[in-house]
Amino acid sequence: MLCASGTISNLSAVVVCFNPKFGAGRFGPAENEHFLKAANFAIKKKVDIWIVVYQSSGIDVHTGITGLAGMTKSIIAMNEIKNVKIPTFAVAARAVAGGTYASSFFQHDFILVESKSVENLLFSGKRVTANILKGTDQIPGDFGTASGVMKSGLADITLESRNELKDTVTKIATIILKKEEVKIDNLEEANEN
Repeated sequence: MLCASGTISNLSAVVVCFNPKFGAGRFGPAENEHFLKAANFAIKKKVDIWIVVYQSSGIDVHTGITGLAGMTKSIIAMNEIKNVKIPTFAVAARAVAGGTYASSFFQHDFILVESKSVENLLFSGKRVTANILKGTDQIPGDFGTASGVMKSGLADITLESRNELKDTVTKIATIILKKEEVKIDNLEEANEN
């Protein structure tokens, strides 16, 4: 997991990226600690935006309960970020599966899918899901794909290419942050009157 802080189009940001070249982007205890430290840093510095680029095969089940605890810890971290009103963005850049999909991924304010070609946005694979659903509804052909996730209302935006990511995130964040400023200004004005 890679964590960084800096400025993106005049917005202070913390960006967390899963590394698919290391254990298929697994979310184990070490990665979870990085996630939590980055979240604490974002809260302490009161950054403008929190971005997580997901490329994860899921929770590292080989680590037992310490790995699974990452699901709960990441949800708590996301709640703490939201409590201080930092807009959060999840970016599905590749597969997002298992416990990562079931925990922090859907805790974000905005969920962006990087490309129409992204697949495996699901808790369990098609074969496992088909076995679970035996005798019930058939799995749609677009199950776990970017278009299927968008059609089911589980994501907000599908980008045509990675080149759109920066502008999309910063435009949304700027609108949200300006709305927050307007609310604060009106409140101060009301208190003065």
